Parts: sequence; structure tokens; C-alpha cells
Amino acid sequence: MSYEVYSKRHPNGVPLSHGMVDSEGATITINEGDKVFVGVSAAYTDPDGVQSDFSEIAWSDNAVDCQGGAIFGFHNLKRPDKPKNLRK
Repeated sequence: MSYEVYSKRHPNGVPLSHGMVDSEGATITINEGDKVFVGVSAAYTDPDGVQSDFSEIAWSDNAVDCQGGAIFGFHNLKRPDKPKNLRK
């Protein structure tokens, strides 16, 4: 079994593929200030390494796809600028 990992910036956003993984863990880099939801689809891989039979994408903003119906997303907060114009 292989998995394709996706992200999107809002519930109706365009899915961006982050590639295939062969384990149940993956890393997605989120740009500063971005808020994303994640998705994953499963693919059967035959003994020759050919992938087929992809599932629908399960999304973190869809309660039906999430354990206990608890939706979630990730937000990489923008680092605040350094304070300026300090005075005595």
C-alpha cells in the first residue's frame, strides 16, 4: 500500500500533491503565514511496483474522514518583526 499526500489552503482550495509515501507518516513544509488542511489517498501497489486503484482523498477538514469527527488543520504563524524605535 502506498499513500499520496496532499494539502490545500482552504476547504474549497485546489489540492497540491506532495508525492507518494510507503509508510503512514509524511512531512509537509508549510510556508510562513500559511494555514493548510491535509489529505491522503491510498493506492494499491502490485508486486511489479505498479500503482493502481487510488482511493478518494480523505481530508482533515471533513468530519466523516476524521477520527471522532474532529476536523483539524495546520497554521504556521508568521514570526513577528523585531521591535523598533526603542526609547529611554
